[in-house]
Amino acid sequence: MVTPKNLSIQTHIVENIYMVKQVLVIGWMLVFTFAKANAQQIQQVSPSQKILELASSLEIYQDSSTTLGYPAIKSAAFQSYQSLSKNNDPNQVYWGRIALQSTYITDQNFVLYLGTANFCEAYIETANQTRKETTGRLVPLSQRKVKEGRNAPISLVLPEARKNQPVVVYFRFQNIDNRPFGFNTTLYTQEAWQARFMSRDLAQGIFNALMGTLVLYLLSLSILLKQRDYIYAATYLLFISLYYLSSQGILLEQILSKYPKVNEIVWPNALVFSILSLILLTRSFLNTHKNLQYGHRVLTTLFIIYATVGCGTLIVLPVWFNVKLFDQVMLVLGLPTALIILSTSVLALRKNIKEARLFAWSNIQLGVLFLVFIVYVAFNYSSNNGAVFLQLGYAIQGILFTIAFAQRRRVVENEKREAQALQIQLIAEQNELLEQKVKSRSLELQEINHKILAQNEVIEKKNIVLAQLQEEIEAQRDTIKYHNQTLNHRNTLITQSIRAAQNIQKAILPTQRKLNYLLKDHFIIYRPKDVVSGDFYWLNEIEGYTYLATVDCTGHGVPGALMSMIGNILLDKIIRVQKVSDPAQIIQQLHDEIYIMLRQEETQSNYGMDMSLLIFKRFESYSTVRFCGARHSLHYYNPHTQDKGSFKGDRKSLGGLQNNETCFATQEINLPRGTFVYIGSDGMEDQNNLKRRRFGSQRVIQTLMDAALLPLDQQKATLERALEHFMGGVPQRDDMLIICFQV
Repeated sequence: MVTPKNLSIQTHIVENIYMVKQVLVIGWMLVFTFAKANAQQIQQVSPSQKILELASSLEIYQDSSTTLGYPAIKSAAFQSYQSLSKNNDPNQVYWGRIALQSTYITDQNFVLYLGTANFCEAYIETANQTRKETTGRLVPLSQRKVKEGRNAPISLVLPEARKNQPVVVYFRFQNIDNRPFGFNTTLYTQEAWQARFMSRDLAQGIFNALMGTLVLYLLSLSILLKQRDYIYAATYLLFISLYYLSSQGILLEQILSKYPKVNEIVWPNALVFSILSLILLTRSFLNTHKNLQYGHRVLTTLFIIYATVGCGTLIVLPVWFNVKLFDQVMLVLGLPTALIILSTSVLALRKNIKEARLFAWSNIQLGVLFLVFIVYVAFNYSSNNGAVFLQLGYAIQGILFTIAFAQRRRVVENEKREAQALQIQLIAEQNELLEQKVKSRSLELQEINHKILAQNEVIEKKNIVLAQLQEEIEAQRDTIKYHNQTLNHRNTLITQSIRAAQNIQKAILPTQRKLNYLLKDHFIIYRPKDVVSGDFYWLNEIEGYTYLATVDCTGHGVPGALMSMIGNILLDKIIRVQKVSDPAQIIQQLHDEIYIMLRQEETQSNYGMDMSLLIFKRFESYSTVRFCGARHSLHYYNPHTQDKGSFKGDRKSLGGLQNNETCFATQEINLPRGTFVYIGSDGMEDQNNLKRRRFGSQRVIQTLMDAALLPLDQQKATLERALEHFMGGVPQRDDMLIICFQV
């Protein structure tokens, strides 16, 4: 029997079931809509595609809150990158998502280039795990797996096709330099990626080798000719080379791997100071103060503006890292700068300044390329704007600069020759006129004084002879005076060049601050025989170990100094760049490099060097020392225990044609704290006295050991007094170098 109460319950149940059905239908519709909105397109990767553009498969999500992380971002509503506005907001955080599946028959390694951003976090999802990778322009190379370039590449492994396992990559872009992101997502095979950077290294290597050669050539001319134009040109090309080293990522990869932000500050400063150098060069070369007075004022104003921008960039950019503002300022200044350089060069051509034609054309071709670049950047600005196509213009300009300097010298020399020829012609005409007047006057005098001349004929002949002798004496006096002036001038040039070389050589030696920091208590006796020296010392700390070398190059003076520069560069290359840490291996490699660099097999030259190299590390109660010597030895002495000893160097020099059967060997010892170590060249040992006797290594060591209980400065003074007393006024015969320090 159905009661009203039962009927009411049944009706309520039916209504509830109906509501549940509606909720389920709506829920399924929402799920379907959400799934459709978040459906991820999978990009197929086939073996025929070495480089694959992924813009059509890329999806982007703008995180306005900047707080979303992984895996929360997976539920966000991504949109197709092609449907979004290309002008992204650099102050926001953007997430990208892309799915890839391989059709290879084996697992394959790829490099996924995500684009340009200061910081990027990538999460790579596979069937078994999720892997995180960091990259980006401001991320140190030690934290990046793919270390080529400045931007945001990551490593990627796609499983073989039969596993049917797509890989999904989520990546987060964030900028602090206020520049827009670049979503240039591209997939490279390992071979294609390496080929890309091999091409870059080849192109940049050729460019920077050209620029470096031109810079050295121009600097050499500036020293010889003492003209500021060459310094301006060398500075300009140096900053251009530095700009491309930084903007192409080579400086980051080779030197600033731990300091990527410094690399991002280098290229703006290099760009500003290259333009400053070009303005100075244009003013000086075209002599605008004289030839183009209005252009001179405009260029001076432009120089002041760029000097202000350069100071601001140098000081403000490291603190307020707003690269976009710098780009905008340079974009605003770029157009008038290019037009001013172009108009100044065109005016120089119109004024027919002969020595400046080639220089003006070099500026015109670069100005046109620069205008094209400015227009391109104005309509296509991004954080990935580069000026690679300008490199050809810069290279051509650098070559034309050197030709223009040569052309100017030729024009000046031609003008001098023409002026000299005109002067000679005028002198000849004056002499001819004078001769005619003399002849006419002589005839008159002969007629008037015929009788007197007849009586004094003998005296006149003698006077003529005396006059000729006097003329010859005066001519010889003028010749001697001219040669003395020439010799004095050349002596001044040579002395100035050697003094400049001395400053350069001093600059490569370790600073006093570095010596105090690495050697602690020490003294150095460094006495070049001439102004510059063939002896030098090299000091550096690498991974907690101190490297100290004393080197005696073949010869002294200028040849020895040139060899010392070669030795210093090769030590930097072998120890600091190639990271060789065994003393014997370092010396052997230095020997091989000298042999190759000086082409000694071809030239049969025996230039080389002798050296001592030790590597030590201080501990609490002792120091470990590794030593290798080429005809030089190491001596040590403990004043407390009176323990002393020596490490003999190998009887083989570096470089030259010699027996290669002798090998260098590393010797190692642990020395107690407080032990004195002595190394140096043989210049002091070989010094002679009035009796032609040598000072000798035993006398050097014994003098130092006798004074070992004195402070180091007094030990040094004791040795120098002993040497001066022994020499007795005899001139120094070779460069001298001795270093003493306490481990």
